[in-house]
Amino acid sequence: MWQPGVSGNPTGRGGLYLECRRLAAEASPDAMRRLIELMHAEDERVSYMATTAVLDRSGVKPIDYDPTQDQVQPSWDPGALTDEERENLKALLVKMIGKEKP
Repeated sequence: MWQPGVSGNPTGRGGLYLECRRLAAEASPDAMRRLIELMHAEDERVSYMATTAVLDRSGVKPIDYDPTQDQVQPSWDPGALTDEERENLKALLVKMIGKEKP
């Protein structure tokens, strides 16, 4: 019936797969409403799990804190200066200070 190398079920999914997906999609609004109700549960564990589920499904995921994001980055890189630019900067600083250090 099928040629060698050709599958009769290329997706590998059974016939009930699409039916289950349809049922889940229909139940999704009710499930989300219930999760939102459970966010206000007295049991903190239930509230935490429901809140996490709602945030996960809304596309809001917590991210790990990176302390380097709070550090102010320098506006310029003195290491990127050419030798001539460094000499000009040095001369300007010496002029500002009023004397040259050895």
